Amino acid sequence: MGKITMATLFQKTLVAQIVLFGVVALTTSAFSGWNLERQLTEEYRSKGRAIASSVAYSSENLIGSSPAETIQSVIDEFLEIRGVAYVFVADVNREIIAHTFVPQIPEKIRILQEFHQPDKIIIRDIEIKALGNFTNISAPILAGAGGYVHVGMDRGLIVERIRRAIAIQILLISFLFLLGAIATYLIVKKVSQPVEKLTQYAQKLAARDFSATVDIQSEDEIGLLAKTMESMATDISSFVERLEFAVSDATSELQQTLEALSEEQEKSERLLMNMLPRAIASQLKEGQSNIADGFAEVTILFADIVGFTKLSERIAPAQLVRLLNELFSAFDRLTEQHGLEKIKTIGDAYMVVGGIPIPRQDHAEAMAEMALDMQRELHRISAERGEDFNIRIGINTGPVVAGVIGTKKFIYDLWGDAVNIASRMESHGVAGCIQVTDSTYKILQDKYRFKERGIINIKGKGDMTTYWLLDRK
Repeated sequence: MGKITMATLFQKTLVAQIVLFGVVALTTSAFSGWNLERQLTEEYRSKGRAIASSVAYSSENLIGSSPAETIQSVIDEFLEIRGVAYVFVADVNREIIAHTFVPQIPEKIRILQEFHQPDKIIIRDIEIKALGNFTNISAPILAGAGGYVHVGMDRGLIVERIRRAIAIQILLISFLFLLGAIATYLIVKKVSQPVEKLTQYAQKLAARDFSATVDIQSEDEIGLLAKTMESMATDISSFVERLEFAVSDATSELQQTLEALSEEQEKSERLLMNMLPRAIASQLKEGQSNIADGFAEVTILFADIVGFTKLSERIAPAQLVRLLNELFSAFDRLTEQHGLEKIKTIGDAYMVVGGIPIPRQDHAEAMAEMALDMQRELHRISAERGEDFNIRIGINTGPVVAGVIGTKKFIYDLWGDAVNIASRMESHGVAGCIQVTDSTYKILQDKYRFKERGIINIKGKGDMTTYWLLDRK
């Protein structure tokens, strides 16, 4: 990651440096070339004017009195001066009497004589094929009366000097660019190393490694940033620890609350299940308010502890309650064992039903087993306590309506004539016996032993034939 960062930073810096140096090089080269050309042109023109004036002055005494060879020797000397390309002298008739051209005079030179002016020096830039570019300086001799002197300054030297100067300048700029690139590399390296360390440190902080440190000892902005980041990391670490502790504490409290709530909910559900059949309790939990169902055939049992009222007169109330709880708890276990549904207890009376809320075909048989087991359980408790407990049981089979009534202290109850008859079987029964109606007898007669009691008068029902349930066959 660090190498990539440094390489990217160096590349961007180098590109910016190349652009900057390129702009500087082009600007300075163009300006320097233009300025140098202007200076050299002015220098060559000044030198040409001086030479032309000198030749014209020297030729004032030679024209007309000296042979052409003398004039030729004079102008030949000026060719030794750097930049002078040619010199020629023309008389007043525009005949060239001396020149430095080899092997012949170019035609372009002859045309220049058309631009003579007797009162001043004329300067013109010309191009001669196969020879090059020149600055021609024309000076009059004796105000034109003695002819004219032409001096040609080689402009190619100006171009050559400009090229050489630009080449030197480019070399200098290239050298400076190389030095700048090296300096840039060193600076970028110096800057990128702490930046790399800061990047790695930031990545560790992002990974929540707040124990990490960054080794930057500089006192510049990067060093200050590193110290600030370390200080921030310490604060964040402390804050995260406090936050985690608070979250853990809150989570623990919430968990305890949820567990307590769950425990209380379980207690409530167990209590509800103890009060009501499971299926009915589920309907209430789902929000149903009016629960009532009709059942075509169920078996109802009523039982009563005989002599319990007299017993309550001779023992303490608390002891009486404990005894009653022991008896009914034993009956509750039998109810659950035979898959029956306890409806309620009233004083020393116990009511149970078979075939609701979930219908079953063997409800009468299960109730017969329940009655016989209740007698056995009561005899066992009597023997353990040294008491002579007895029980009177009545059973009937028939249709009922079952449901929950009220909005407080829910109770699952039964209604119907079959319930009343079962109650009459218990109240018109005999202690220690199980009295059943004819409807129950007809269902169980093939599996259980019975003894016909005969016809008895049942309050509110008239005469009925009943039976004593003795035991299973």
